[in-house]
Amino acid sequence: MSTVRPTRIALLMTLATFALGSQALAQGRGGAFGGSTDGMRVNLLAVSEVRDALKLSDEQKTELTRLTEDYRSQMQDLRGGLGNASEDERQKKFAEMGEKSKTAADEAAKILNKEQSDRLGQIVLQAQGPRALNDEKVAAELKLTDEQKQRLNSIGEESRNKIRESFSSQGGREKMQEIMKESNEKSLAVLTAEQREQFAKMQGEKIDLPPGAAFGFGRRRQ
Repeated sequence: MSTVRPTRIALLMTLATFALGSQALAQGRGGAFGGSTDGMRVNLLAVSEVRDALKLSDEQKTELTRLTEDYRSQMQDLRGGLGNASEDERQKKFAEMGEKSKTAADEAAKILNKEQSDRLGQIVLQAQGPRALNDEKVAAELKLTDEQKQRLNSIGEESRNKIRESFSSQGGREKMQEIMKESNEKSLAVLTAEQREQFAKMQGEKIDLPPGAAFGFGRRRQ
């Protein structure tokens, strides 16, 4: 039997759900840990590697530091007690997180120029990896067929079920990582060679992202 506390399990499960490409993430709505596309954009703007890639000015860095720190504080407040909340309370918090994520992302967009905003979009795709294939815009650009979309949905659902089961045994966190890796590999296998090449191009030049940076963890500022 796992020794992980129920609250911790609930939080990890929530993170895993969004990491595997839930509908909330795919549609850009807010999720736990700032797991929406909007939340990821804001969280990544606190990472030094991302700031370097965007070639931010000192003025932009100052403005974005204020914005990302305010956002992080708001998310921490909303996450308080999330693990012990009822499903209805959790959904209300997710909705509020989504609103604050969109507001912060809109503010960040005003600070960045178009080139920087486009590059940030590429980096968000890098952070999402194959999970981004659930995004309607990404699916449309890659011209995914209905059959491919269905297969991707099935892979995501299968992985989420496996993760739920993994928390009933020891090594749940390590097992979760294995399941997510397997899910990513299966998702990429759904694509044709041409689609995989196009998906790689959509992500732009790769940068080294700290683990969990897109969710607001492991962030390194400069």
